[in-house]
Formats: sequence, structure tokens, C-alpha cells
Amino acid sequence: LDKNTSHLMRLIDQLMEFRKLQNNKQKLNLQPTDAVVFLREIFNSFSNVASKTNIDYQFRPSPASIPIYLDKNKVDKIVFNMLSNAFKFTPRGGKISLIAEIDNNSQMLRIAVYDNGMGIPKEKQSLLFSRFMQINFSANGTGVGLSLVNEFTNLHKGKVEFKENEGGGSVFIVELPLNKDVIRKTMIMERHKRIAPLFSDEF
Repeated sequence: LDKNTSHLMRLIDQLMEFRKLQNNKQKLNLQPTDAVVFLREIFNSFSNVASKTNIDYQFRPSPASIPIYLDKNKVDKIVFNMLSNAFKFTPRGGKISLIAEIDNNSQMLRIAVYDNGMGIPKEKQSLLFSRFMQINFSANGTGVGLSLVNEFTNLHKGKVEFKENEGGGSVFIVELPLNKDVIRKTMIMERHKRIAPLFSDEF
């Protein structure tokens, strides 16, 4: 019952986030964050599931500390959905890895979730991040979660990507700017184009 209630509450929360996006009311509340510490907390929330399903579950950060400005509430939803989908489509005894690393060339934090699950048919891949699109490549579908991943990554002026895992399975990759000035400068340009501001007053 608790599991079903938690699932329902998270779905309701995601639908509320979509409503805000539709009404152009989403704002970023950026906070200085150690991405490794933050991501490890999300990673650990799936440890029991991994243990029960005998999944080889790993978190591999490099370096050991990655300072960044994030909207922690939104990035929590990004990573939670990436991991949730990996567990949903990876069989017992499979493998899931959460990678966090710095791309020095682009100055981006790269968050990647690798799994060796059922993968995604090629004809469905272009629809993965579509708003409200239900990707019925299994009985469960991916729901609205991956669309939120895309929307919240865009709010951070980042990039999201899917690719096939070598040997089978999926890789979902999110890249977020390490420097909040990148987000600020892009926002200023958008304001000049008369797009509604997306930052909270705390920024």
C-alpha cells in the first residue's frame, strides 16, 4: 500500500509540474551543490530495489566532488526518472550504472544512466522526450517522466540524449552547465526575446 501511495503521489507531483510548464510558471531556484553528494543520495534510494532484484548497481563519480549550481528539486526528478526507467526495464540479475563526470571541453556536468535491459525500439526513440507521449514499447510504457527530464534539463540550459547501450539496453544522458553564468546569460537573451523569466527571486 505504501509503495502504491508513493507512486501515486509522485505521479500527481509530476502532473502538477507539467501544469506549471504549460502555464509558463516554472522557475529555477539554483543552489550551490556538490553534485556527487546529491546524486549519491538519489542513487541510494534505489539500493533496496537493486538488492531485491539482484541487479549489479553502481555509482561511478569522477572526480569525487563536483561543485555546481542546481535546482535540486528539479534535478532530483530528472535523475529519479532516469533511474526509475532503468529499473523498470532491466530484468533480475541485470546491471545499472549511474555515472557523474565533468566534460572539460564543454564545462558541463554529465549524468548518465546505463542499463542492459530490454532497450527501446528504433521507431520509438525519437518520441522518448515528447510532452505527454506514452511510449508503449512495453506493458508499462515510460509515462510522463522522460518528458519532465527533457523539460527540466532545458530549464537548466542543458542537453538530454538517448543512445543504445553496447551489447543491449539503454543509455540516458543529461548534461548541465557547471557555471550558473551560462544559464544567466542565456536567460537575459531570452528576456530580450520577450520570453517569460524562469528564475526565482532567490537566484
